[in-house]
Amino acid sequence: MRTIFVGLLLTIGSNCLADDREDLVGTWKITVYQDDGRDRLSRLGVGPTKKDKKPHVAKLVFTKDECYILRGDGRREMASGLANAGFKSCMLNPSTSPKSIDIDGFAGKNNEKWKTYMGIYKIDGDKLVICYCEQGKTRPTKFESDGANNLFEAQRISKDPQPIPVNQN
Repeated sequence: MRTIFVGLLLTIGSNCLADDREDLVGTWKITVYQDDGRDRLSRLGVGPTKKDKKPHVAKLVFTKDECYILRGDGRREMASGLANAGFKSCMLNPSTSPKSIDIDGFAGKNNEKWKTYMGIYKIDGDKLVICYCEQGKTRPTKFESDGANNLFEAQRISKDPQPIPVNQN
């Protein structure tokens, strides 16, 4: 199962506490991306390149209205083909335990299908964890990746959202 967290537009519903939305805003370094329980961080362009040997960092960026991934090379993650998910919006519900997130987006090699991915999230200071069901049929109950669930962990870099590169708006 090949899923890449392509990009999110974050739509906060009326049931979302302002605190969670405000806590999400900023730039987060993706430290863990697992699909089927396996490390898939390299799919986001993380690690040194052959040319410069400099480590590259993938980032998860939240503004008050949207969310997106910046790959290790700084490009916004918008791949299709190998990606079989392209997230566009989400709804947070901090009143559940664990807190829940529903992510609406596209699925399929060419992003031709609309789908809702059910997930859970937690924010602990400068650490963010999101686990979502790739098949979109059930909501995870634990923060772990397995045959159906994907997992992201991120560490806050800044409370300011890093802008999308100008040539990718």
